[in-house]
Amino acid sequence: MNKAGVYGFQRIATGEIVYIGSAINLWKRFLQHITGQKSNVILQNAFAKYCLASFRFLVFEILPSIPSNSTEEDRATLHETEKFYLDTFKPRYNILSTAGSTLGYKHTTESLAKMSGGNNPAYGRSGAMNPMFGRTGVDHPMYGVTGADHPNFGKVPANAKTVFV
Repeated sequence: MNKAGVYGFQRIATGEIVYIGSAINLWKRFLQHITGQKSNVILQNAFAKYCLASFRFLVFEILPSIPSNSTEEDRATLHETEKFYLDTFKPRYNILSTAGSTLGYKHTTESLAKMSGGNNPAYGRSGAMNPMFGRTGVDHPMYGVTGADHPNFGKVPANAKTVFV
């Protein structure tokens, strides 16, 4: 069931399309978003603030079968379709306004200057000066506690919601 296409997330309360993306494997990409793996940080913050159940996952368009080892032409078609939906809906949670991957993204000289030198909180704090120096997880009381020994084993969070796909 490896379907390529363009998808989005809609905030149910407002009806606003807040995020649009494209993927070679829509199912895998959906799982990455809801588990927080390789996902947009703004979208993850919104999930945390409003709860995942406040969003609807939409598939705008399924493209003809594109294998995982797709050609540049296949990916270009996918990004072109994504660009159409980005221009149409102008979602506010998308970090980049252009379709495609952030791979190869170049920061501006101005933003690089803001992130470097004295502006960086870790600047000049190496070794013993670093606030994390010498810390390990061994000191934590839950270190190494897994499986049935963990106090949350088998418990379902009170705010858990069933998601039907």
